[in-house]
Amino acid sequence: MSSNILDTLKNLNRSFRRQIQKDRLVVSLGNGRKLSYTLRKGLRISRWLGRLLMVVCLPAFALDANILPTNGVVVGGAGAITTSANQMQINQNSQNMIVNWQTFNIGKDAGVNFSQPNAQSAALNRVLSADPSQIMGSLTSNGRVFLVNPSGVLFGGGAQVNVGSLVASTLDISNSNFMTGNYVFEKNGSAGSVVNLGSITAANGGFVALLAPEVINQGLISARLGTVAMAAGDKVTLDINGDGLIKFNIDTAAVKALAENRGLIQAAGGQVILGARSAGDLMATVVNNSGIIEAASVVERNGVIILDGGTSGVVTNSGTLAATGLGAGETGGIVKVLGDKVGLLAGSLINASGSDGGGQVLIGGNFHGAGPETNATVTYV
Repeated sequence: MSSNILDTLKNLNRSFRRQIQKDRLVVSLGNGRKLSYTLRKGLRISRWLGRLLMVVCLPAFALDANILPTNGVVVGGAGAITTSANQMQINQNSQNMIVNWQTFNIGKDAGVNFSQPNAQSAALNRVLSADPSQIMGSLTSNGRVFLVNPSGVLFGGGAQVNVGSLVASTLDISNSNFMTGNYVFEKNGSAGSVVNLGSITAANGGFVALLAPEVINQGLISARLGTVAMAAGDKVTLDINGDGLIKFNIDTAAVKALAENRGLIQAAGGQVILGARSAGDLMATVVNNSGIIEAASVVERNGVIILDGGTSGVVTNSGTLAATGLGAGETGGIVKVLGDKVGLLAGSLINASGSDGGGQVLIGGNFHGAGPETNATVTYV
């Protein structure tokens, strides 16, 4: 088993006692139950398979179906937390609120609802223990929900997240910055991964932002007229505007940074941005799309799709990038695939066509390198 896999297991599964022997991986599930995996000599296991094995399969056995977040204490702003059976209600009574939790898990039959003053209200939920957050059930809100857990965040295959907006991060933010709207997220010690296998939907004009050294979507993320942002780095600054079209800047690169989509991301009339900055192997892929990303035009708002690996990152696409405007009078949107090394691999489909005119597609930089975008040193099509 490679050291990369071991690092991922440690980052995402601190809540499980593990014993790694030379030829076997033994995982304790509690109540005397154990799973043992025998590794054949020379067997190479991908980092993705290792993550699925430990992050998807094992928590499904270990997590109680009715579990809810524990020991919530409001430390900023005002609000109240009530619980009835497997349902939790969080009433926010100030524009911004901070709640510290011992754990923040939602079982597959459980639900957590935030009732907030308005769509711009923000609730920061910070996990203090070393347990990763596992969202397997329902999470709803009418405003902005921030979930910060340095040990990792997993939205399981059955997760149903319907919120005004969502930020899920393993990078921390100070209380003072959050309360003043200065959204600077930074690695504080260790930082695990954020993985989505479920369904995350933001309200019209809302946003979904996943922030960590490694961010992966294998499920569905939707933000109509808003933004889906996946940012991989050790320090990320979010610029949140009222129109839902947020921006972000990766201020500090991360070792083995990765922003990857293997599922479906939709932002009709909005934008989808996958960005990463890596401080590790300069030949490693930092942004990859093998799924489907759609940002169709809506009335007079064109969609934007950006895959951005920075000045030293490898960016690959083997999936679909569609910023089309197929309605009457609509034009195509914008697709940018940028990085130091850019590859459009087998299976790539890029479409920015429109019924009233095509949009713009930039692969590896501006036309003939004349423009403000990063120009790739290598472009493979």
